Amino acid sequence: MKDKEILKTIGSNIRKIREMRGLSQQQLAIKAGHDSASARSWISKIESGTRSTYTNELAAIAVALDVPPSFLYIEFENNTTNLEERILAYSVLINDMQSKTPISEG
Repeated sequence: MKDKEILKTIGSNIRKIREMRGLSQQQLAIKAGHDSASARSWISKIESGTRSTYTNELAAIAVALDVPPSFLYIEFENNTTNLEERILAYSVLINDMQSKTPISEG
């Protein structure tokens, strides 16, 4: 996959997940730690695939969206249902892991 295609995939996934989460571009940018006058523009450029991002920026966006960073890179072939199913499965897995009592060392 070429760099431009990767940027488009990442941007498209961010937009889809952001919309699924009911967040505006401004809200996502702020949750990702980009609290400035250009915050909405920053996310807009990433979602459109016209701005490259640093790994730490993508990690912050993934945390803000409550998904693993790998979900930003996966090509979902414009299949939003597949993406929603993966996010739901991930959420169930995380909730299950958090509800379990930690194993004590001993």
